[in-house]
Amino acid sequence: MYIDRFGNAITNIKGADLTLFADHYVVEDNNKVIQSVKYYAQAGEASLYCLVNSSGYLELFVNKGDAAKKYSIKKGDKVIVRKL
Repeated sequence: MYIDRFGNAITNIKGADLTLFADHYVVEDNNKVIQSVKYYAQAGEASLYCLVNSSGYLELFVNKGDAAKKYSIKKGDKVIVRKL
């Protein structure tokens, strides 16, 4: 995972691989379940969310905020994806 200039955490997990993995899945970081949305605008403010970004990778973000600072996300942190 790497952190972009906005504080979003970009993983190396491809969205195409997620759809092959399962129809329904859960994303976790630091033992916290992260709600998935399709668009940034669907996310409320101040909470951690994830989506497949325009580059096709799973991204953790805070709408109008810095996910890395708020949730102590660091480069190299592991993200877990589980089938529901």
